[in-house]
Amino acid sequence: MNNTVERYIYDVVRRLPESERSDVESELKANIYDMLSDEPTEAEIESVLQKLGRPSVLAEEYRLHKRYLIAPAVFETYLQTLKLVLPIVGLVMFIVGLGIGIFNSAFVLNQTHQYAELFSSMFASAFGLALSGLFQAVVWITIGFAVYDYARSRDGKQQKPWTTQNLPELPVAKQKRISVSETIAEIIMTVFFTALLIMIWKGIIPAFFSVSMNNVTITALFTSGFADYAMPFIIIAAAVSLLECVIKLVVRSWSVVVFATVCSVNVVSVVLLAVLLNYPNYFTSEFIQVIQSLELGRFDFVGFLADGGQQTVAVVMIALMSIVSVVTILVAAYRTFWKGHTFRESIVTRFDD
Repeated sequence: MNNTVERYIYDVVRRLPESERSDVESELKANIYDMLSDEPTEAEIESVLQKLGRPSVLAEEYRLHKRYLIAPAVFETYLQTLKLVLPIVGLVMFIVGLGIGIFNSAFVLNQTHQYAELFSSMFASAFGLALSGLFQAVVWITIGFAVYDYARSRDGKQQKPWTTQNLPELPVAKQKRISVSETIAEIIMTVFFTALLIMIWKGIIPAFFSVSMNNVTITALFTSGFADYAMPFIIIAAAVSLLECVIKLVVRSWSVVVFATVCSVNVVSVVLLAVLLNYPNYFTSEFIQVIQSLELGRFDFVGFLADGGQQTVAVVMIALMSIVSVVTILVAAYRTFWKGHTFRESIVTRFDD
């Protein structure tokens, strides 16, 4: 056998598993000599081997089990898993990092009153932990799929026969899909305003500023009793809102489950607000004095509170919250049961059911 041909065949088969080398060597040798004349010249051999191409590429064509980190058969599932898991992991770690940043910055703020330092520390902690969580999620999901694919390729069992039952469902109409970006924005806003409320309630951030010429008065808006009373309500409201967002990220379309979740969250929010505003005294005496010192015309703020003004404020806030909740539920109902269909299709569907 020609030395050049022998070296070429060796360069191909050395890249293959031991169990495949003998068969590939025999087949490749036969193919090469079929392409050559009985007494080939070096130029002819060079031309034939150039046609066959680079040994590393040819070896992959002969390989029975292709080498992939993530095989094509599971690559789409791998991408879908990343799309589902990464937003949830990133947001959860962002929330945890934000909480850690608030906790670590509270002491420094009490000593220095540097609000810029507070916010920079909060968001540095949040983004740092979120990026770390995303990186680890990508790494472990990739390792998991790689191990699964390796085990599957090493297993000698054949795949189950394909049937029509393996066909996927048709994709959800575009009009009924839930925007991932909107849901993520909703989570970010929920986390931000929850953190802001907690800092106001705990007195980390002053809730009221009174500016008069060169004097600036910073007064706590709410009493410490009301702040302690309100804390569980804020946390529960944030938790149910985040639960709604997580369900939207998982389901990804307007369905009965998502609609029921939206209804439940809004009802719970209104009930929590009603119970919260039943507390007897919201405002601190210092805040009331600052309001009285302002020039508000004939408006008597103290008299307003004494005459049941606090209850009036509570009723107005509950009414506004109820209106917002009803509108939100109606929008969710429209997106779930009507959007994406004509009115006639909706009516026919109801009667057919």
